[in-house]
Amino acid sequence: MNIRNPWGKFEWDGAWADDSEEWTEEMIEIFKPVFDTNDGGFWMSFEDFTQKFVSVNACLVKPW
Repeated sequence: MNIRNPWGKFEWDGAWADDSEEWTEEMIEIFKPVFDTNDGGFWMSFEDFTQKFVSVNACLVKPW
């Protein structure tokens, strides 16, 4: 799952992080992730997500 920390001061560094070995060329082609360690956006597995987060807020962001 792709998650964004709006404060941009923390990014996940476990499985599926920007520099993770889980990313294969095929996975990069399918998901087209942005690997920027300072943008606040990161990927993590659903299993890790459910272990690390106790609540989440979701919003729809539309381009203006």
